Amino acid sequence: MGRIFTALTIFLLLPIWLRSQQVIEVDFDPSTASVSLRDSSGLKSGERYQLKIYNVNPVYIHDQTWVRAYRYISPIPEILEPILPGIPGTNIFDYFNVPRSGQREFFLKSLRFFNELEVIRSTSDELYASTRYYSNPILASQVLENIFTTFDSTNLEYIAGQIAYYQDYIKASESIYANNIDKVTLMTPDADVVINEKSRLSRIAAKVENINYIHLLEYIAQSTTAPEYLLTRAFTADKDLTEVRLALYDSYVRDTSYTGFLNFDTYHKWTFDFSTGLFFTNLYDIDYYLAPRNDEVNDILEEGEFKGDFSVGAMAHLTFKIQPDFRLGPAVGVSLSPFDKKIRYLLGFGALVGKEKIFGINAGISIGQIEVLSRSVGRDGFGPYLPLNESRIPTYKKTIAGMFIGATYNFTRQKK
Repeated sequence: MGRIFTALTIFLLLPIWLRSQQVIEVDFDPSTASVSLRDSSGLKSGERYQLKIYNVNPVYIHDQTWVRAYRYISPIPEILEPILPGIPGTNIFDYFNVPRSGQREFFLKSLRFFNELEVIRSTSDELYASTRYYSNPILASQVLENIFTTFDSTNLEYIAGQIAYYQDYIKASESIYANNIDKVTLMTPDADVVINEKSRLSRIAAKVENINYIHLLEYIAQSTTAPEYLLTRAFTADKDLTEVRLALYDSYVRDTSYTGFLNFDTYHKWTFDFSTGLFFTNLYDIDYYLAPRNDEVNDILEEGEFKGDFSVGAMAHLTFKIQPDFRLGPAVGVSLSPFDKKIRYLLGFGALVGKEKIFGINAGISIGQIEVLSRSVGRDGFGPYLPLNESRIPTYKKTIAGMFIGATYNFTRQKK
């Protein structure tokens, strides 16, 4: 019962698992041994992906991938340390008989077997040269038909058995010649023919020893159904940057066709960032002065027309990456005015643009202390006033909330 339940669970979940693996299309350029992405947009964090590599014949070219994920880290700005304490910053003859008839049966049979094996090697080499990067099932089927004709069979297992037998026969024949060549003398009939046969068999045996004909037959058979792309193993997008190290290995010639890195920015995830910049707030210390109203009182008027204050500071952002280079979210920060040397605490919302280097626009509430008129100041329909005999305008510090807007940036982020 338990096995049935497990099998049923796998059966029901398999479509969901398969659907979650998305494909990234990649083009391999054989002339420059380079790769390029058809779509350079980022990856969704937590999603599974596979590279689908075109211009590569998967029968010959095999992939290896290593995946690492990185975050963009930057140290916390000093001005934020008081409000964010503890946050530091973001792999065969029983005897040798020499008859007068000329060439020996062992040699002739070995030669025939070798010629049939060479049909596999030569046609396989030609097929590889034509389809190393671009599969051609029709051409591969024609090559396989030629091999079927040579071995007079369409059974691949039978042909593989014949290949092993041919190789063993050739090596055994060469061994017999080698062990009995000392019996050949100047008086031996056809001595020169025997010596020539022995020499040729040695070369043939050495060649078949170094060639895996069964493997070549497998290449040809697989080529008859080869797709036009190579599909790598799946990987999961993570953190801010997913790096895929890709190696393409040519198993036919045992050489590496390509090694390199593919970097993918991720999105649809929450991130924590810092930024610094310039802020404008409507919290500012007002300068007052006295102006005569009448014989009894002086009006208290505000100095100047500018209604705001500029300050420099930093923000800590908790943002959701909507796209690899665009994120939105709440932010808190602190700014310091160079004019009145006072601190403003900032709470608002920010939009960040960029990947490694980021720019931001922020807005929200600013909280700080400013000098305001004392409640002891008289007020009427004309505004605040003081008696003529008072020249000092009474004020006090009051913590109030205002608004702010800021432009920020971060060029110090590093991949770690």
